[in-house]
Amino acid sequence: MKNKFLFYLEDAEKLYVEDGLETIAIEGVLRKSVSRRTLDTWKDQYNWDKKRENHKAKRNNLQDGVLDMLNTALNQAAVEPSDKNFRKVETAVKLAQRLGIDLGIKVKGEENKKAAPAD
Repeated sequence: MKNKFLFYLEDAEKLYVEDGLETIAIEGVLRKSVSRRTLDTWKDQYNWDKKRENHKAKRNNLQDGVLDMLNTALNQAAVEPSDKNFRKVETAVKLAQRLGIDLGIKVKGEENKKAAPAD
């Protein structure tokens, strides 16, 4: 029985800390295999709120670093247009997209396709 709870504890902590779900949502995700009361106890006992704050701070620092990298790559490409510098820009853009950073970049062929207003 203890191993079962350890399994759920790890999943629940990841859902709370990394995915940002609240305990009521986690209870549903775990299909009520663990009660909300137990989840709230774990949250307090294992300092999930503090871990969530630290996770967010690390993520924000990472995003800031990627944006700095992109800015540097863009400046280098503007000063010295070369395949190498354009690859740096491309790499930084792909990394930003993987992290979910909205750069507001429109991909050719995927422009805003708005429907005509209905009369």
